[in-house]
Formats: sequence, structure tokens, C-alpha cells
Amino acid sequence: MSGLLGQAELFTQRVDDVLRASLPDVPQTVALNTGNRVVVTSQDDRRIPLSVSGEVVAGLSFRYHLALDRDNAHLKTSGSTFALHSTLDRQPLIRCDYNAEMNTEPMAHWQIHAERGAFSSMLTMAHRSDPKRVKAPHMLSSLHIPVGGGRFRPCIEDIIELAIRDCGADSVSGWQRALHDSRQVWRTLQLRTVVSRHQVIAAEELRAQGWRIDPPCDVDVMTADVDVDGLRRW
Repeated sequence: MSGLLGQAELFTQRVDDVLRASLPDVPQTVALNTGNRVVVTSQDDRRIPLSVSGEVVAGLSFRYHLALDRDNAHLKTSGSTFALHSTLDRQPLIRCDYNAEMNTEPMAHWQIHAERGAFSSMLTMAHRSDPKRVKAPHMLSSLHIPVGGGRFRPCIEDIIELAIRDCGADSVSGWQRALHDSRQVWRTLQLRTVVSRHQVIAAEELRAQGWRIDPPCDVDVMTADVDVDGLRRW
């Protein structure tokens, strides 16, 4: 199961497992093959119901776009969306988006679909000064709030915990352990990827901590860090 479909199936199962270990009434998580990419989402794009004392008050939606990395060896997420929706409004309450190919907005960002008078006032002043700076001064949702780049962006475990802890959604017994364990897997994978793409920086820091590190004979230390752009983009 080393190809795209095999790795995507394992990823899909992991997402389904953590959802079911945290929230009640979770629809099946499915992987949809679109050729050179796989989309992972709830079956029929159903929102996961979020209830308070058994009454559904909101929904959680998610979608991943998966592909293989540049070496066609490992699974990568090229895009993802997590959102919380109220049952009273069609617009999402909050949304966390990631798009590895994003140029004009942050690769990973929050969008908040709410209004705040003081914020709108500031945006309106900027719009009056130069309409090109702020095109929608009365829409807080037009802001893309960066979260530190694409590598350490929020994961679905964070969104689930937000729904349970801060929004008061009903949960399944043992949800904390399930989320913590799954989040550790996610962050460990991200950390390994960062190290592999920034080997010179990683080696320098390990040497500073007392490790003895020598580069492989076939590695050019001048080009070993292959994702410098990832450190610079917002």
C-alpha cells in the first residue's frame, strides 16, 4: 500500500478513527479518487452533527486534497478545509483553509464569519484611503488570518477540540486521549518532514546540542535545504 491510493486509505482510516473516538453520530469518512489526487471527506459531504445535550446546534465539515510528493513516494496534503457551521445560518462560523499553491493569501489561514464594529471601522478607514488596500471593509470574513505557514497549521484534532472545549459540543468518552494521541502522530509527521526538508539547519542545531553529525557522502550541503521558500512565505 505504498502508492497514492494505499496511503490515502490509511490516512482516511486515521481521520475516521479520531472523529469516531471524539464525537457522536459521525458519518463515514471516504476517499474519492480523482486521478492523480484523492479527496477525503464525509460520505456525501455530510456535516458531522455537533450537539449540546443531544440537540444538534452546529456542524463540522472537512475536506482534504491528497497527492504524492515530488519524489512520488510519500503522501502530502495539497489543500484542506475545516469549518464549523451553525444550524441557523448558511455561512460558516469559522473556517480554516490550507492551500499549498496559494500566493496572494497565507497558505494556511483562519477566516471568521462574524462582525466587529471596531474592526470594521479600521478597515473602512483603510478603504477610504485606498480602495485597493481593503476591498470589503464591512466583511471581517474577507480577512485571511495567518497561522504560521503551511507546515505547522491547525489539524483536524484542533478543530474537534475547539468544538468540544470552547463550543460545548457533546463528546465521546475518552475523547481527550484520542485527540492527544492522534495530534502527536500528526505533529511528529510534520516535524519529520521539516527535518528532511531542512537538513542543514537540523544538523547545525543538533551539533550545537552536542550531537556528532556528518553528512552522507552523496549530499551537497549547499543544496540540502530544499524548502527555503517555505520559511519565507506567509
